[in-house]
Amino acid sequence: MACATTSVRRSWRALLVAAGWCLALVAAPALAAVEVGKAVDITVSVTGQDGAIARGGAIHRDERISTNASGVGAFRFDDGTKLAVGPNSSVVIDNYILDGGSKVKELSLGATKGTLRWISGKSDHSAYNI
Repeated sequence: MACATTSVRRSWRALLVAAGWCLALVAAPALAAVEVGKAVDITVSVTGQDGAIARGGAIHRDERISTNASGVGAFRFDDGTKLAVGPNSSVVIDNYILDGGSKVKELSLGATKGTLRWISGKSDHSAYNI
């Protein structure tokens, strides 16, 4: 009986390991960060999903951008949209869908605190949601 139990345990372990690999392969592309623009100016401290954001650094879809008490950041999205974030601010790039060219089909931004300045790019104004 002990041999049969050991064999069953090995089979379950092999199945769980195989299932884990399949999930990792399927989930990996979905977790990849999609770059949507660049930081054009950073003053003092601005952070994103990977820590401090430097001038020329990438910004990504689903990223929270936060500034400290003296931090200010200016960003340019791929469609030419400009975003400036003031001190003590937190902004999330909720959604960013390109229409296949250099215009966005949808760009959604959530401001949870602080100040921001928004200058729309070359996309249709109905594509933007703040």
